[in-house]
Amino acid sequence: MAGILANSATVTMVDGDTAVDQNVTGYLMNEQITLSVTGSPTNTTWGQAIPSGSGAARTALSSSSGATQRFTPDVSGYYTITCNADGTMYVLRIQVLAIAQSVAREALRLLPMANSQVPTPQTGIALFCGTDETLRFKDSTGTVYTVTAT
Repeated sequence: MAGILANSATVTMVDGDTAVDQNVTGYLMNEQITLSVTGSPTNTTWGQAIPSGSGAARTALSSSSGATQRFTPDVSGYYTITCNADGTMYVLRIQVLAIAQSVAREALRLLPMANSQVPTPQTGIALFCGTDETLRFKDSTGTVYTVTAT
């Protein structure tokens, strides 16, 4: 199915992953995302809506037309991308997460976040550090659990 591809260092989409209107997750803050529309359209017009608190200059699309666009999300939240390709409108909502990773001795560093700041995943869980520095996860129903040692 036709649609918009959004590829980054952590997420790779292929043609079969697209739809006319869809949501995608797994993208990280401060990581460049490259956008392209499937097929070979002759005329494309791109648009973007960014979450509040985002610096428009940094997250703006590289152009309003052309086959490929790039942007770098600077806050967590949903970035809505539209592309009118030869008269067909495609919409892609990209969920961006604020996660910091440290590679020192196989450690994972999670920045403290409030439960409400962590987006509810469509499937699986979202692991995060609570503001009280406890390890937590949110499931696909939006329920937050604290990980405890037994």
